[in-house]
Amino acid sequence: MLPKAPTPHRILWTVRRLQLQRQTREHIAIPMPTLTPVREAHGQSAEAKAPQQPHGDLKAVLITFSGIDGAGKSTQTECVRQYFESRGLRPLTLWSRGGYTPAIDWLKTQLRRVLSRTPVSGDVDGRSRYFRMGLVRRLWLWVALLDLIWVYAVRIRLRIHGGRPVVCDRYIWDSLIDFRIMFPQEQVEDWILWRLLKRLAARPAAAFLMQVPPEISAQRSAAKGESHTEPLAVVMQRLGFYENLARRTDFHVVSGMGSIEDSSHRVLSTIADLGRRNSGRKVTPAI
Repeated sequence: MLPKAPTPHRILWTVRRLQLQRQTREHIAIPMPTLTPVREAHGQSAEAKAPQQPHGDLKAVLITFSGIDGAGKSTQTECVRQYFESRGLRPLTLWSRGGYTPAIDWLKTQLRRVLSRTPVSGDVDGRSRYFRMGLVRRLWLWVALLDLIWVYAVRIRLRIHGGRPVVCDRYIWDSLIDFRIMFPQEQVEDWILWRLLKRLAARPAAAFLMQVPPEISAQRSAAKGESHTEPLAVVMQRLGFYENLARRTDFHVVSGMGSIEDSSHRVLSTIADLGRRNSGRKVTPAI
C-alpha cells in the first residue's frame, strides 16, 4: 500500500522551509508564504480540491518547466518531485542549460588548463571577446547541441524507459531562446544538429510555461543574490520569445504572480489528470 500523499499545502511548506534554510546560510532574506488555503470562487479551498490519492499510471512520464528567471520553475519542480515520491515513484529531477551542463563545465576546465588565455568562469567580458570569433562561436554551439542531444535524447529516454518519471527545470525551448539571445547572428534553429535534437528529444507529457513580468523577474534574481543578472531590456526580449512560443506550442501557461499554492495546485491537478488518462498529451516542440 502506498503511503498517504501529503497535501500540496504541506509540500509547499516543506519546499519553502528548505529554501529558507539554504538562503539563510547565504544571508539572503526571503519572505515566508502565507499558508492559508486559497479559496476558490465557489468557496472550496485549493487544498481540499487537490488530488489526494494516486490516479492512474504516472510512471515513465516527462514533465518540463520553462520560463524566464524568477518565474518559479525550480519551486514547482521541487513540488512535483515530492508529489511523485509521495506516490512511491523515484523521479529524476534535472536542471539543464545549453552550454552549461556538468559535461560542458568539465570540458571548459580542461581547456583552461591547456589554453591559458581561455576566459575563466564568470569572466563575461572575456567570453564576449571569444564569441566575437565566428569559428569559436559556432564550435561552442555545436558542442553544446551535441551535449543536449545526449541529455534529452539519451539520458532522459533511458530513465523513462526504466519506468522513472523525469521532471526538468528548463528544456530544449529554453536553450534555443538562450542561443537566440546570446548569438543573434546565428540561425541555430536552421542547423542540422538542432533539427536532430528536436526530432530525438523525449516529448513531454506535460510542459508548463511559468510567466512573470520582467520587473518581477529582475527583483527575484536580485533577491537570490545572483552574481550576473541580465538587463531589463534583455529580460523583456526573452519574455517576448516565450510569449511567441506559447502561441505555437502546447504549453500549460501558469502565472507566477499568485501564491506558490495557486501555481502548485494547477500544476499538480494537471499531472493528476495526466495519470487518470494513463497517457500524456504529447507536446511537439514547434520552434
